[in-house]
Amino acid sequence: MEENQETNSFIDAMEAKKPEITLEVEEIEKISKYAVNPAAESTVNTVASILLIIGIIGALVGFVGGLGMFSDDETAAGWGFLGGGVIVFLVGLLEWAFLKVFVNISRNLYNINDILHEIKNK
Repeated sequence: MEENQETNSFIDAMEAKKPEITLEVEEIEKISKYAVNPAAESTVNTVASILLIIGIIGALVGFVGGLGMFSDDETAAGWGFLGGGVIVFLVGLLEWAFLKVFVNISRNLYNINDILHEIKNK
């Protein structure tokens, strides 16, 4: 019972410290317009998609080449092509993921900056 009261008092104390932020409907509409893609973000997004497509195509070439090498009784080259295909795919996937995260961070910072300017200018 005492532990419950301590937990409730802790929650009450945290609620009291929480800043009150109230937004009017007009303010929410102003804030929502800042989620638009600037040109740089759109370009990085496009580059990320192109790199993923190139990685997938490179992986398919490696897989098909590896299978072709296996049929010619060149197992070492076949394993090399298969391994290369996997590596090309993973590198393309990692590049795509990194660029997507980079764009998302950029959008979030852009939105936070504009919201802070809106609050500051009030």
